[in-house]
Amino acid sequence: MTSMSKITKSDIESFSRVLREFSQVVESDPDAFLALLERSVAHRNQSPVKLSSNTSYSSRVQDVDLYSFAKQGTEDQLVELLRTFSVDELKELLKKYSLGYTKLRTVDSIAQYIAGQMKKRTTDVFMQHENSRNHQ
Repeated sequence: MTSMSKITKSDIESFSRVLREFSQVVESDPDAFLALLERSVAHRNQSPVKLSSNTSYSSRVQDVDLYSFAKQGTEDQLVELLRTFSVDELKELLKKYSLGYTKLRTVDSIAQYIAGQMKKRTTDVFMQHENSRNHQ
């Protein structure tokens, strides 16, 4: 735990900006936020799902559509969503979306990595693909 003496005015101001952004997201789409909370609570109440083979993914990983979320939300929103997953689930997402191997080991670092990769792919590859599809 950090002591209060280590928290600066700048930290408080940064946190305030995060809360404002979070508030705007919740206000703009409360149903999506409720669904996210319900999935998170349901996941905590379930026992961990073991993979039966290399091609199967846990139910949470199968249910999430990162491409759609990445296209609609900001990178920070995507990171927040990814932080609700465990390290093992994040590694499954890396495989599912062919994002490559990483030596990262913490939820935060893997979430940042995946979000960065998804935003790059969403803004580069998929937009070009959609544009070429629309011109045909």
